[in-house]
This record gives sequence, structure tokens and C-alpha cells, in this order.
Amino acid sequence: MRTPEPRKLKVNLAPAPDHLINHHKESPMHHNHKIKEAEYFKFVVGRGNNDSVVRRVMKKRYWFKETYEHNTLFNFAWQPTNRGIYFERLTASRTSKQVVNHFEFHREISTKISLIKNL
Repeated sequence: MRTPEPRKLKVNLAPAPDHLINHHKESPMHHNHKIKEAEYFKFVVGRGNNDSVVRRVMKKRYWFKETYEHNTLFNFAWQPTNRGIYFERLTASRTSKQVVNHFEFHREISTKISLIKNL
């Protein structure tokens, strides 16, 4: 019996905001876009939990720019555990959103060992 080949995961975190897309003949994915520093979305990637894959995917989105790990002014953060994430401080408004790769109060189902215990 032949084992199926692993599927490649397609990740699309966010489309480019309209005001950042170059509406000329160039493709919107072309890297010659002139974006002001304040218009970039910022992301943070902590070490572990496939950080190199996440960092590579995020860097392909020209409207995102990596910021240092302890910066609290980010739009997207990826880290292996929820330690250090202060969910009550995350912002969500029409002009600014902060997204992290963990859920608040879901430790019993979002860690492997806790999930096994609860099944």
C-alpha cells in the first residue's frame, strides 16, 4: 500500500490592505513597493514551534515587517507557548488589531498532554 504524499499547507494570513497595493501594471506581489514605515504591519516570531517556517511566510508579505521580540506594538505574534501573552492588553479596533497564535483560557484543550487527559 502506497502512503500518500504530505500536502503542502497554504497559509494566507491577510491580504494586502488596499492602500498598500500598487495599482499600476506591476504585480501587487512585486517587491518594489514604496511603503512608509508607519504603514507596515509588524510581526514578532518567537523561537520554537516552526518559527523558521512562519518567519519565511510572513516575510513574503511585503506589507509586514518583522520587529524585535519584546516589542508590544505588533499586529501578529507567533510563539511556542502562551507564556508572556497578556490577552487583556491585546488591542482590537477598526484601525489596529493584534493577533497571537494562542487562545486565552484554552489550556485544557490546546496543549497535547491536557487534550489527552480530557479525552
